[in-house]
Amino acid sequence: MNQATLPAVCIRRRFDAPPQRVYNAFANINTFAELMRPEDVKLVEAAADIREGGEYKIVFRMPDDDLWTLHGTYREVSPPNRLALTWTWIEDDPKDEQHTLLALEFAPDGDGTELTLRHDLFLREESRASHEDGWGKCLDKLAAQLRR
Repeated sequence: MNQATLPAVCIRRRFDAPPQRVYNAFANINTFAELMRPEDVKLVEAAADIREGGEYKIVFRMPDDDLWTLHGTYREVSPPNRLALTWTWIEDDPKDEQHTLLALEFAPDGDGTELTLRHDLFLREESRASHEDGWGKCLDKLAAQLRR
């Protein structure tokens, strides 16, 4: 398969909360990092300048004590409708890094929100599949959080 043709991860999910509340879960870097964090992983750092052109960085400590760092740049910040950002996990060898794009759209749906998550530009199927699984878990955590 040509690497450029890997399909995007595309997930649509409805939440029983208004768009601004769902948007805020992703716009607040600490909340966003916690949604992404598996239970056996520690959040070390979460920092963001949430504006178009602003950067973010999230660092996790894995159970084996390895640090995983995610960083990128906000491409679009349109509360409460859309967030778009670049997405790169730091690798030991920079040539192994994948520079992907994440877009989140928040549409009113009755008294709730339909979220459309699209994550594009994966170079390897294993990374794409891992992110698809991770996003599913992240959105499950968000649904539980919004019910509180």
